[in-house]
Amino acid sequence: MAQLAMDCEPTNRNRLTFKGYYSIHYSKLMEITAMDITLTLNSPQDIVRGIASRAKQRRLEANLTQLGLAARAQVSLGTLKQFERTGKSSIEFLIAIAFALGAEQEFESLFPPRPRKSIEDVISKPLRVRGRRK
Repeated sequence: MAQLAMDCEPTNRNRLTFKGYYSIHYSKLMEITAMDITLTLNSPQDIVRGIASRAKQRRLEANLTQLGLAARAQVSLGTLKQFERTGKSSIEFLIAIAFALGAEQEFESLFPPRPRKSIEDVISKPLRVRGRRK
């Protein structure tokens, strides 16, 4: 028999924290494990707006105007204004802004390779070139 008891509390607009215990009853063995689980419930739009907000904050910390940043990044002023307001941009635009703000290193960790779990994984599973799922 397994039981799960949790309290749910919102810690901010997009994050829920569950605190509770999980008990497993075997014939003569009982195990109780304390759990802290945090779920982040961000939508793609929330992430996009967050990136735009952080880029704007970096621009202001560098004491740059929108026109000055647009000139440094060699992008149009209108596109920069739209990006700061809505978060919508192309990846090329975003990288140009990141370079102009000195934040290009953050892109290096965007899609890191997943670590292999064991030596058997390295030997038996070659790296995939194409996916199968649609």
